[in-house]
This record gives sequence, structure tokens and C-alpha cells, in this order.
Amino acid sequence: MVQVCLCRCRILEVEQTMRKQPFTVNAFDKIRFTFDASRGVMVTSAEALDIADVCQNAVANAVKTVGIKAGSVTLYDSDGNRTRSFISGSQEFLPMMKDLEERLISMLRNDFSVESLFLTFEKDCLYSLFSYPLIIDGENVGTISGVTVGKRNLATEEEFIRVVSS
Repeated sequence: MVQVCLCRCRILEVEQTMRKQPFTVNAFDKIRFTFDASRGVMVTSAEALDIADVCQNAVANAVKTVGIKAGSVTLYDSDGNRTRSFISGSQEFLPMMKDLEERLISMLRNDFSVESLFLTFEKDCLYSLFSYPLIIDGENVGTISGVTVGKRNLATEEEFIRVVSS
């Protein structure tokens, strides 16, 4: 119920923003996609599905809204062991995102206490990987990560995190 109310508040906020701002087509599309993402999470929550379904839906909607190749939210227990992963993206990047989460990000986090990660790599063109810690009440409970096309773009990373958390 609380999550449904929060999603409704987010939708109202997006509607108010749409009325106030002059738009370019790109800005309007982003607001519409954010609205759709929030509505999708709200509908999933209202249907009383498992929280895992809500998380998976939030990641999928954020990947689509922001336009990144793949994204994930991974949760860890108090011992640092991975408990759940929610991954979405293009079919080409899903296996890569899963592999990056399971091998690279986990290894750097567990063996070297790395919290945030930013790197670029080349496949068929230049891509960027980002990974930030999820901290709740001062405790690191997981990561939020994504793969984007081109060089690192902090605005895209922030937008992905904002849409997942909406």
C-alpha cells in the first residue's frame, strides 16, 4: 500500500512537471517514459505480486526509459554474499551484465572492498560500465549497475538510478 501511494505521488509529480516545462521532443519522451516506468511499478505493486517482481519490473522499466544497454540491481546479505539479482536489457547484453555482476563486480567488491566502479571497454564500439553501492541505514546491501554506449555519462547513470528508485 505504501509503495502504491509513493508511485502515485511520483506520477503526480511527473504530470506537474509536464505542465510546467517547455519541451523538446526528447525531453517530452523522457518524461513520458518516466511516467510509464512509474505506472508499471505501481501496477505491479497493486497486483500484490512478489517483491522480486516489483524489483525486476523497476529495473526493466529503468533500462527502457533511460535507454541503456543493460542494468541490474543486486542484493547482498550481511556477510556480503549475493542473494538476489534483477537484470534487464538487450538480449546481447543480458549475459554480459550477468557475468559482470557475478564475476567482476563481486570480485572487486569482496576482494578489494571496491564500492563504486566506472570503466570503459570496447566490443563492437565503446561502452561504459558503472556500478554504485546500495546503502540503506548506513549498511551496504547491494549494487546498482549498468552498461551504456560510449564514454562515461554521469547524467545517464544518475537518471538510471533515479528511475529505478522511483
